[in-house]
Amino acid sequence: MKTKTIPIIITLSAASISCLFSLIGHADMRIFVLRLLVSVLLFYVIGCFVKFFVDKIFDKQKDEDEEQAASNDEDLSAADATDEEKSDADET
Repeated sequence: MKTKTIPIIITLSAASISCLFSLIGHADMRIFVLRLLVSVLLFYVIGCFVKFFVDKIFDKQKDEDEEQAASNDEDLSAADATDEEKSDADET
């Protein structure tokens, strides 16, 4: 899964909400910019943490799927070997 855009989406959403609240509250330009800067920095860091944990969860799930596929392949090859032994025994 592509998670590169998660921090960007979270940051832009928070910045939009911060701007909206500052505009509705008729904030002074200095307060407006300060709120925007703090929200962008804070939510970018939060977005990076979210991305990290989502990547970690998907990597863990991918590893489990690969292990299960390898286990299934081993079971199938063992079953094929058993079938071949039975057919060899039936021929003699």
